[in-house]
Amino acid sequence: MDLRYYRSYQKLQDEHWWFQARSRILEELIVAWRLAPENGEILDIGCGPGGPLMRRLSGRYRVEGLDAEPAAVAIAHQQGFDNVRVGTLDSLTKPGGKDLALLLDVIEHIEEDVEILSAARRVLKPGGCLLVTVPALPWLWSGHDRLAHHYRRYRRQELRAKLETAGWVCERISYFNTLLFPFAAAKKFADRFRKGSEQHGYYDIPGRTLNGVLCTVFASEACWLKKHPFPIGVSLLAVGRKG
Repeated sequence: MDLRYYRSYQKLQDEHWWFQARSRILEELIVAWRLAPENGEILDIGCGPGGPLMRRLSGRYRVEGLDAEPAAVAIAHQQGFDNVRVGTLDSLTKPGGKDLALLLDVIEHIEEDVEILSAARRVLKPGGCLLVTVPALPWLWSGHDRLAHHYRRYRRQELRAKLETAGWVCERISYFNTLLFPFAAAKKFADRFRKGSEQHGYYDIPGRTLNGVLCTVFASEACWLKKHPFPIGVSLLAVGRKG
């Protein structure tokens, strides 16, 4: 992919309600669940051009990013993320010493998802954690998934089983993006009958007021997630611990 694509994607991350709210949720959960110690080391695998979560975490932790696309890394450097580098998990030769690894909406793009889940163990110290997010529920499959080059959407038990197969102790798992679930599900079903839905609407940034409302509603889920799982949602998150 070229620089123009990643410039557009970087703008989307910085402005769209979904990216902003997800970043707030994940930051709060990482802190509340103590997934890394103060000033601990975090590796964001498949980080793309950086983004709001990396910016948020950098004030509290030592955050590095890894992405296979040189164009994405070039945009990250332009934004001041000098700690992002080109590479894959296979290219890492240094023994693991990270406290936390992130795979945020990454493994659904990879055919052999268990392999990358297993490989992520190499970057962590014993007792280190992995935080994973993925799109949820196969029956929500839509043109957006095809456009985003997804291989699958996940059920909770499927994601848990794959983490355990890859050698992780699954400590937490929950659906999220739950409060807006009825609206998201209705849109996905409607778009199945809408010509050209793959190209329409999913990457548009709403007007400022609506964008702000959607961000506030989605981000508010962090308060519940700190102590309780959601039974359904557009996305899934899970925490695995390296034994």
